[in-house]
Amino acid sequence: MKKLVLLTALCLLVIAAFGQNKVFYKVKTSPSNTLYIGLNNPISLADSSLMIKGMRLVLKFSNGQLVQRNNIYYILPLQEGKAILSVLQVKGKDTVELGQQVFVVKPAYMPVLGLSNTVLDSVISRAALMKEQHLRVLMPESDYDVRFALNNCKIRFPNGRIYPIPQGVMGYRIKMEVSRLKIGDKICFESTQILGFTGAEQSIDNACYTLVE
Repeated sequence: MKKLVLLTALCLLVIAAFGQNKVFYKVKTSPSNTLYIGLNNPISLADSSLMIKGMRLVLKFSNGQLVQRNNIYYILPLQEGKAILSVLQVKGKDTVELGQQVFVVKPAYMPVLGLSNTVLDSVISRAALMKEQHLRVLMPESDYDVRFALNNCKIRFPNGRIYPIPQGVMGYRIKMEVSRLKIGDKICFESTQILGFTGAEQSIDNACYTLVE
């Protein structure tokens, strides 16, 4: 993927004692501890530099896959329901459980077009189009803000002119066409390609909107 999906952090504090030392860890997740099936849900582990020398950190997930890229962990859950992330620390043959975090796993919603943080329904605002520089792809009704990378898209105006919107960027020519439109005109977005839940490119349906002021 989403570029990486950006989440508002809620920190769960888990404390572990090993000998005379105490280590504090924070698992940063979505505000509601919700994971979505088919989505690479990012979490991050803060304060990992506080790990005691000679120990290593191990994460185990009960309902799907857990992978690490750079300093970010990604959870890809398999089944709807409950899932548990266990945080372990290993030194030699000894393993200590630092704590657990319980998640709720839900199906992912179909991504749709949007401007800023607003999902487009049946109308589109001229003022928002003139102000906004990027067309967004959002996941409505999600428990936290989920965005997808928009690879390619085309915009069709009532006069038949079609302009590309590479990476969702709406340039000068598009803004000029928008400025000439009349209230009630139809604008259509076509051939929209995004990076899907698993990082593969996917298409979303063509969509037309009525212009309002």
